[in-house]
Amino acid sequence: MTINKLLRGIIAPIDFLVRTLRILIHSEICLADVLRVYAVLYAHKTLVICGNRTVSYAEMWSHTALFAQKLQSYFFSDVVAGKPVSVSLLSPNCVGVVQLQLASLESGVPYVPLNPLYNANELAVALNDAQSELIFVHESLCPLYEEAKKLGYIKQNVKSIYFATADNLNDIFAVPIGRTRGFRKSDVGQVLFTSGTTSKPKGCASFRLFSKPPRKQASLLPAGPLNMFLVTNVCGSIFYPMMRLTIASKGQVEFVDPDALVKRDPFQQMFDSWRRGGKTLQLLFGDQLYWVLQQYRQKPESFVGLHLANIFYGGMKFPVSAIERLMEIFPKANYTQFYGSTEGGIFSVLTPEDHRANGDSAFRRGSAGKIPPMSDIRIIGLKGEGDISRRPGIPGELQVGSSLSMRGYWLNPKATEEEFVEDENGKRWFCVGDVVEVDTQGYLYVRDRVKDMIVLDTARNVFCSEIEDVLSQQASINAVCCFGLENASGIGELIAIAVVPVSPVCGAEEQGFIEQIRAFCLDKLPNYKVPEKIFLVDSIPRSKGGKVLRRALREQYSV
Repeated sequence: MTINKLLRGIIAPIDFLVRTLRILIHSEICLADVLRVYAVLYAHKTLVICGNRTVSYAEMWSHTALFAQKLQSYFFSDVVAGKPVSVSLLSPNCVGVVQLQLASLESGVPYVPLNPLYNANELAVALNDAQSELIFVHESLCPLYEEAKKLGYIKQNVKSIYFATADNLNDIFAVPIGRTRGFRKSDVGQVLFTSGTTSKPKGCASFRLFSKPPRKQASLLPAGPLNMFLVTNVCGSIFYPMMRLTIASKGQVEFVDPDALVKRDPFQQMFDSWRRGGKTLQLLFGDQLYWVLQQYRQKPESFVGLHLANIFYGGMKFPVSAIERLMEIFPKANYTQFYGSTEGGIFSVLTPEDHRANGDSAFRRGSAGKIPPMSDIRIIGLKGEGDISRRPGIPGELQVGSSLSMRGYWLNPKATEEEFVEDENGKRWFCVGDVVEVDTQGYLYVRDRVKDMIVLDTARNVFCSEIEDVLSQQASINAVCCFGLENASGIGELIAIAVVPVSPVCGAEEQGFIEQIRAFCLDKLPNYKVPEKIFLVDSIPRSKGGKVLRRALREQYSV
């Protein structure tokens, strides 16, 4: 025991020095390397808050290092035999989530976060695709997990470990640390299941290492430590980048307390954290942004005295009117919009300067921002024009280079082959599926999804976002979704919209409300873009990630 302690005392400072040099010299590093160094430099600084539990940088590294050794010991024989391995997690955000994520990066065992919002069928599909041998399940989700297994979970000899919010995963993962030298680390860091607008889970394998941003790109981020309240699920593509930003900036992250959800929902906990103060950054992705707008509309007095220094938003295309309403609520905040995808990472950034109220700022707020220096993307013309990335005003399909995109779909080579194309130089490009264009100043505009673009019987293309942006300015409309329906002639499509009124509309009032919307469209849109079908609905169907499901509306209203 004395010799082991002596060896650890010698190895620890050497390991610290090696990792420090790696961070300073190498362009590609692992997040666990950064945590290891900061665990020494900022040992007692708080990294994670969840309910009444706080974890410092040093404590998190101690948990991470031990857990990584256990993962390597557990999977050693499979890795030596050349088998693909992974560890899955089904849990709301909590301390154990960060511990497992960092340990998987340190150990080189791919990590698969599963969406706690899935229903049993969706979870069963994800479990089958993940093929994990080891699964950690939060106690609150045990009934969902057991139901999903009955629906077709096919992996044999899986080890399921159940844990509570307050648990240290090392205490419940009773694995003796054995041989780990020679363990071949996978270059896959995590497998994120994306459903997009199809609502069918598909696992995207991403890198274990990440590139340090160049100085120019790093300047886009707020200065100083980033302290945030994170509502976004662990399964989301934004969770890992936000943990990267938090640790790299020497900040802290506060999570929703799973044990307090009966009394306060996630959004209310977020709101309460703002009142306590100390937050320098808030993410408002998808439904979170709309929740804030709704709360302000219902209880504006509750926002008196609230201040947010920095707001990041994204996850879907928001109407300019929604962003401007948010800016009225928090006029002193710095706003940054990120446009990207789970498979391809971040494509463009709309900076705080682009949100300022001067010149053509309102016009810029309708864009997705400019492409950062390190982004590797191109735009391919819809009519066979080839690469039109430098030709403003022409819509095309966005593609992202393999240096930044996912490795491929996890254990699914066929799906990977379908989504990638290869250029004349042998470089692989991921087809994002978004129709975009750039203006003369280099700002990127997202027009539509390729599959959602409406092709009229006159062969004209109509982008759903154009119509939605116009209708979002109508004061009586709370939400709107545009989609295409097959034309009765069988040639082309006709334009349809689903509208959620601000106030309920019943009986004889419905036709009058529809005519009001039609008149508004005739005044604001060219005749050929005026919707032929207008449906009043209670809500717009959305995926678990908050994205609009146009497919569901097409299926519902197809004749």
